[in-house]
Amino acid sequence: MATEKRRKKYSDDDLEKALTAVRSGKTISNVSKTMGIPRTTLLYKYRGKLPIGKNVGPTPFLTKNEEAEVVKWIMHLSQRGFPIVKSQLINSVQLLIKNLARNTPFKHGRPGRHWYESFLKRHPEITSRISQNLCHSRASVTETAIRGWFTEVKQHLEQLNLIDIDKSRIFKCDESAFFLCPKGERVLVKKGDKAVYNFTQNDDKECLTVLFMTNANGQLPPPMIIFPYQRIPYSISQSIPDGWGVGKSDKGWMTAETFFEYITNIFHPWLLQNEIPRPVILYVDGHCSHLTMPLSQFCIQNGIELIALYPNATHLMQPLDVAFFRPLKAAWKKMVQEWRTKQSGKRLRKEDFGSLLDKSIQILNVPEIMVNGFRACGLFPFSADALQYNSLLMKQKINNTTNIQAFSKEEGQKYLNFFEQYIDAEVLKAFTKAKKKRIWDGELENKGLFNFWLSLQNLPSNFF
Repeated sequence: MATEKRRKKYSDDDLEKALTAVRSGKTISNVSKTMGIPRTTLLYKYRGKLPIGKNVGPTPFLTKNEEAEVVKWIMHLSQRGFPIVKSQLINSVQLLIKNLARNTPFKHGRPGRHWYESFLKRHPEITSRISQNLCHSRASVTETAIRGWFTEVKQHLEQLNLIDIDKSRIFKCDESAFFLCPKGERVLVKKGDKAVYNFTQNDDKECLTVLFMTNANGQLPPPMIIFPYQRIPYSISQSIPDGWGVGKSDKGWMTAETFFEYITNIFHPWLLQNEIPRPVILYVDGHCSHLTMPLSQFCIQNGIELIALYPNATHLMQPLDVAFFRPLKAAWKKMVQEWRTKQSGKRLRKEDFGSLLDKSIQILNVPEIMVNGFRACGLFPFSADALQYNSLLMKQKINNTTNIQAFSKEEGQKYLNFFEQYIDAEVLKAFTKAKKKRIWDGELENKGLFNFWLSLQNLPSNFF
C-alpha cells in the first residue's frame, strides 16, 4: 500500500544528520537513498518550508492530553469487558468536541474514517481486533466460558476489595418494552364461535421502553420511561410518578444520551439520598452500546464500578430477565385489562402509562423476587455454581448426542496425544497456561484450536 511506504520510519535526529550531510556537499538524492528518507521531505526540510518536528498531514483536533484521556477510557472499559467499537469511539469524540465548543471541519462535528485511522497510528498501544464474544449467538454460550467469566471477574473484584460488599451495593439495570395493548388471554364465549375478538383502540404493536435498576437487596430505584418524541408533551410529563425518569429519542429506544441522563440524574441522586456506600458495582449487558466516554468518567469519579456480563447469556445471568420481567408483565397485562374494563374499552393513552405501570410494580413482592433473582444468576452470593447450566443449548446437544462410539479412558487419551503431536510446541505451551483460566486470550486464529483441545479433555471418556 502507498500509505505503508510513506509511513515515517525515521526520527528527527536522522533528519538532522541527513541535512548535515547535504550541507557538507552530498546530493539530496544520495542522502535520501542512503538514509531511507523521502527526497521531497529532505528538500522541504533543507529549504526551510517544513521545519524539523513538524509533520505533513491533518492537525489533530484534540490535544495530546485529551487524546490520552480517550485512550485511558478505551483501556478502562476493555479491562471491564466492554470492548469499544469504532462507532462508540467516534460518538464519544463527537460529544467531546461538542462540549469543548471546538471548530472542526468535520460534518456535524463527527470525525470520519481518516481521523480514526490517524488516531490509531498516533496510539500504537490501541489495536483494532475482532471481538471474541459479541458476535456469538446464545447457542454458542458454554458452561466453560461462563465459569471462566466468573473466575476473571472474581479476580478483578478482589483486586478492588469489592468481592464481599453488602448486597445493597450490587446493582443491575436493563430495559424492556411494555405494550399498550397486551395480547389477550383466554375468554369465555358461546360454544362454536370460530373467531373471538377483543376490540381495542390501540395499535397492538405500540409499546414504550422502560429502563429498570435494582440491587441484590431488592430495592428498586426509580425507572425511566422512554418516549418517541423530540419534546415531551406537558400532559405526559405531569402524569409520570414522582421521582421517575423521563427520556426521549426519535424511535423511543434507549440511547447513549438517555442512559447517561438516567445514571447522572436518577441513579446517582438515588444513591446519595439512600446513603448507599461507594463504590457500588453496576453489572451491564456485555453488548451495551450506551457506554460513552463522559458516562465512564462520571462513573469513575462517583464510585460506580461498571462490569460487563458475559455476552448473550442474559437468559442465565440477568436477574431482571430471569426473575422480574415475567411477573411484572403478567401484572401489567392484568392491570391494563382491569383498567379497560372500568373505562368501557377506552384507549390507553401514554398519559395513563406511568401510573398503571407503577401500580403493577406495587402488587409484586419486589425484594423477594430480586433477592432470588440475584442468587439464581450467581451475582450475589457471587458463585458460578448457582447457574442452571442444563438450560444451555450447547450442553443439551452434547448430552443428547447419540450413536457415539464408547472408548475407554486410555483410548481417549491416545486420541488426545495424537492430536497434540501436530500442534506447535509453543502453541501447546500457551494452551496449557490458558487452561487454568479456561479462556483463550492469545492470537485469535488459535482460539478455535484451543477450544477443541480443551473439549477433548473435558468431555466424558465415552465421547471420544
